[in-house]
Amino acid sequence: MDLLRNLRFARRLALLVGIFACGFLLYGLWSFRTLDKLRVNGPLYGDVVQGKDLIADVLPPPLYIIESFLVAQQLAAAGNQLERDQLAQRLRTLHAQQLAREQYWKSRPLDPSLAETLKQSNLHAAAFYRDAFGQLVPALDLGERARAAHALLAMKRSYEQHRRVVDNLVQLAASRARFTEGQAADRVERDSLLLLAILAASLAMAVALAWLISRSITRPLAEALAVAQRMRQGDLSSPAPQPYHDETGELLLSLHALQQDLVGAAAARDAAGEKLRRTRRLLDQLTNNTDLLVLGLGRDGEVLLFNDTAVRLTGCARHAVLGRVWRDLPLLPMSAIALWPAGGQPEQLRAMPAAQEHMLTTASGDERRIAWRHTVLEEGDIALLSFGLDVTELRQAERAIAAAQETADMANRSKSSFLANMSHEIRTPLNAIIGLTQLVLQGQLDARQRSYLQQVDGAATNLQAMFNDILDFSRIEAGKFQMEECVFSVRQAAEQACAAWQAPAQVKGLQLECAVDAAVPSELVGDAARLQQLLQHLLAHAVRFTEQGKVLLVLQREDGGQGAQGAPAQQGATVLRCEVRDTGVARDAAIQLFEPVSQGDCAAGLGLSVARQLAAMMGGHLLLESDPVQGNRFIFTALFRHALPAASASAEAQAAARAAWPALSACGIDMAGALARAQGNGAQLHKALGQFLQSQAALHATIGDALAHGNRARAQRLAHTLAGMAAQLGMEGLRQAAAEVLNALRGGADAAPELARLAPMLDAVLQAIHADLQAAEGSGEQAA
Repeated sequence: MDLLRNLRFARRLALLVGIFACGFLLYGLWSFRTLDKLRVNGPLYGDVVQGKDLIADVLPPPLYIIESFLVAQQLAAAGNQLERDQLAQRLRTLHAQQLAREQYWKSRPLDPSLAETLKQSNLHAAAFYRDAFGQLVPALDLGERARAAHALLAMKRSYEQHRRVVDNLVQLAASRARFTEGQAADRVERDSLLLLAILAASLAMAVALAWLISRSITRPLAEALAVAQRMRQGDLSSPAPQPYHDETGELLLSLHALQQDLVGAAAARDAAGEKLRRTRRLLDQLTNNTDLLVLGLGRDGEVLLFNDTAVRLTGCARHAVLGRVWRDLPLLPMSAIALWPAGGQPEQLRAMPAAQEHMLTTASGDERRIAWRHTVLEEGDIALLSFGLDVTELRQAERAIAAAQETADMANRSKSSFLANMSHEIRTPLNAIIGLTQLVLQGQLDARQRSYLQQVDGAATNLQAMFNDILDFSRIEAGKFQMEECVFSVRQAAEQACAAWQAPAQVKGLQLECAVDAAVPSELVGDAARLQQLLQHLLAHAVRFTEQGKVLLVLQREDGGQGAQGAPAQQGATVLRCEVRDTGVARDAAIQLFEPVSQGDCAAGLGLSVARQLAAMMGGHLLLESDPVQGNRFIFTALFRHALPAASASAEAQAAARAAWPALSACGIDMAGALARAQGNGAQLHKALGQFLQSQAALHATIGDALAHGNRARAQRLAHTLAGMAAQLGMEGLRQAAAEVLNALRGGADAAPELARLAPMLDAVLQAIHADLQAAEGSGEQAA
């Protein structure tokens, strides 16, 4: 029964039909087999005939042997060769006929005893012919009569043995034929009884299987009906049915699964009800314990939700507010009534803003400012859910903060103005001190006086640098520090920064070197002055705190396309990596990199703080790596745009440049190219020319005085600065003359001839700048 329950209905019916079909097929096949065996020329008939045929056919082989024996005797008695050849040929023919009959019976299916007897007869015949052709015929051909007689005796023995085996074979064949006839009669009777048994067994199996199949269907259906009735009555405790794979088993499993689902649904319903109750209690606690006013209005504007915070803030009891229209309550001032919807007007609910703020009058008469957030609900009894926050103290604090901010801004502006005025007031006499000191140093002084004045000049220069740092720091903090954009030479900017600190480094016995990677573009766009200022701050710090060894400035182009702060490098831009390495001891410079300057900072002053902020303004960052063994390394990376490809200016640009700077153009200076390097900013170029006029006046004389007093380092620095500024302003002839002076100084040669060529060229350029600037100022005044 269990085996049938694991089969589908269609397979059970197929099994029943198969039983019927197999029974009738077996009955028919067995009947056909019986008739086939008993028919004429059938297997049984063939066995009987085969036995008789064997008796009839087994006698000719002995005749072949007898005739062969007689031919062999005649061959032995033959008188001439021709007769012997004919008899030998006859003997071969009889041998071939005997072999043909032997092969025929070997191919026929015989009883094992008959086949074995026939095999023995064939062995004796083979021995007979082997003696005939192997001994008798060769002996006769050779004339050996004794050997021939001996061969005839051997052949006679084989013949007699063959005859005895043939007699036994005839008896076995006759007995086999008689047995086969009796066996055929018994088989007919046995097969008839077997056919009746097959028919009866097939019918019995079919009937039994039909009864089992009907029981395998009706019993599970009765169980399923019982389970359904118990489920209808609410009894969900029916046990799980046995897992059968037929339709009724699936029906029972489905009913059990449905029962389990109903049990789970009932449990989930109970759990959901409990969770809903807990959620409701939690929601009530949240709405009542929060600092927000929670207000819920119905479709007609009536109050349906009013939490404890609202009760506490307004001073109104909950029962006095619930059910009443909100805008009709005396809590709202006249200016706020129109902000709330009236009852029975759904369009006002949809038109409610997401947020609003107004005053609220409490029951005690106090006024509180409430900021509301509204949510319109499309379903449920509550149509508008509003959350209110008391911002009375917040608004008062904001007004106080605004007043304090205004006061702080005024104080900051006053501080910036004071610093600017103080810087200008102090730097004016300081410039006079520096200028007069340098003039005195150019005169005839003894060693002691020159030493004192040089110390005064150095202290005044350091003081001026400190005031510049203070002013820059103040401007950066105030957000008034502007970065300029112009084309500059990276190598010249680095070399000029190193030249400024070459002399102090030599005084301390330090090696100050500059290395610019070949991959760095020759020109970039940025603020060259601020880049030099940043590098000089780093070099100043390195020279100041390094007692022995060397200071190295390295400029590289970073690979990988990553810009400052890890940003991808833009197309047409280069990430410039500047490193200042020194062999000094590890120091506390990291504090000045990341903390504001305060009293008690290290001796580096404002330099590193200004450098860090300059790096940030360039879009980069400044890092410090300190190692007790290898020294310190400042790393600065920033993104600089590439300069536009050099191209000759158009005729209109050349004409405009000649009109704007006629004196400089007359000196052969490419002012159109200088304007292009300044990104077309004429005001910036005008400012650069003014700075050049102020800083490079009588520079050749200053270089000569430095050489006269043996200060070749200062002379090199001045020549290097002149070459860099000339290249920036497009003064190619002046740059070449300054470069010749610089090369002569570096080579240790006398630079007097180069200075003689530089002096008239520099004077001519300065006069031309002065003339063009005065003309520009005059045209500006006329335009004003």
